[in-house]
Amino acid sequence: MSSTIIFDFDGTIAVGNGPVLAYARQIAPLVGAAVAAIASVPLTLLAATPTNPNNLTRGAVRALVNVIRAVPEVIIALVLLTVTGLTPFTGALALAIAGIGTQSKWVYETIESLRSDTAEAVEAAGGNRLATIRWALWPAAMPTLISFALYRFEINIRTSAVLGLVGAGGIGSMLSNYTNYRQWETVGMLLIVGIVATMIIDGVSGALRRRIMEGPVARGVGRKR
Repeated sequence: MSSTIIFDFDGTIAVGNGPVLAYARQIAPLVGAAVAAIASVPLTLLAATPTNPNNLTRGAVRALVNVIRAVPEVIIALVLLTVTGLTPFTGALALAIAGIGTQSKWVYETIESLRSDTAEAVEAAGGNRLATIRWALWPAAMPTLISFALYRFEINIRTSAVLGLVGAGGIGSMLSNYTNYRQWETVGMLLIVGIVATMIIDGVSGALRRRIMEGPVARGVGRKR
């Protein structure tokens, strides 16, 4: 049985009996950023010299990360569309795959730039490599990982508009549909909402990233008596 696609001008796209699927496409940037942050952790540990001294595996993982980074999100989405079809999570999967490459490179370079004092102290106390990663490297790299995940979420918000134009969901899909039906007032409103939402998310995410990287400001510091 073939599913019927109905474009409703109240902001929903009903596929068969499931208008919820349309709203599932709108969370693609968040899902993509979350999956990329989680999936990039093992690649990061395998690509960084302090956590993986094996040159062969480290070089292979770095080559894989570079290949992923070299492919644009639109190309990934088009390839996925031929495999998975027009599903709610095609855009999220495309954003996640692209995010894994950039997230892994950012974080493993951060791990390699960390000072070795703490790691040497753990090793001197008798800690093995896992203990060094757990108590020395990972706590120092965690703020950067979270910060980059938030930054990747900002990128996904903007990229999802482009992915929607090729049928991978997101606000771009709504823009394309309303443009085809020449609903210019709705197109203009979607553009305004998209720009305002992106600016708000960028501002909030930027403030969170600064708070994570700089740490909480102590109350009363520098206050005049």
